[in-house]
Amino acid sequence: MANTTIARQVENVLGMIRSGDLAAPQLVNLFENVNSHKEVSDQQREEVVEAIQDQLWATSKSSAKKIFGPRNRDTQEKLQKFLDELKARHDLSQNQHKTKVKVGGNVLKGEALIYDYISYRNSETKMIAHMAFRRIAEEDTLEIAVKKVHVQDQHGAGEQETLFQEHEFNEACEAFEKHLTEVVQGI
Repeated sequence: MANTTIARQVENVLGMIRSGDLAAPQLVNLFENVNSHKEVSDQQREEVVEAIQDQLWATSKSSAKKIFGPRNRDTQEKLQKFLDELKARHDLSQNQHKTKVKVGGNVLKGEALIYDYISYRNSETKMIAHMAFRRIAEEDTLEIAVKKVHVQDQHGAGEQETLFQEHEFNEACEAFEKHLTEVVQGI
């Protein structure tokens, strides 16, 4: 019952966002609320955040940049080009995460400077292939993290990732594609 109520509320919120009737401060408030609402599923949250992001970029670029970081930065462009190549070589239609370049929740919460990523989640095995450009603090260097992990371990101590320097992008892509192939195949 609660899931049905939440689903209905999410659909109503999405309708309000997409209507274009909400001002930037209202969109920012919705963004903060959806990120703190525990009953909203990750998929629902992602859909609402994406709608807020699209609307904010259309109505208030400064608010959007403050929350989501600059658009079309080099890391996002590199990931998008790589993702386009992957789509040509792999069937990603069963991805349980949206098949696009995303901004990490830690950036959205102000806990990181850069966290641009792509991921694939197998709905049956719950395994995830994940690749991210990340820079947490000003003093950190930009690095690329690649991992294959079970959804339950993605934020925990069981997480195993391989780190690459920015100039090792091609090697990171090879490692991610190996993980992706295994996750798609259910290995």
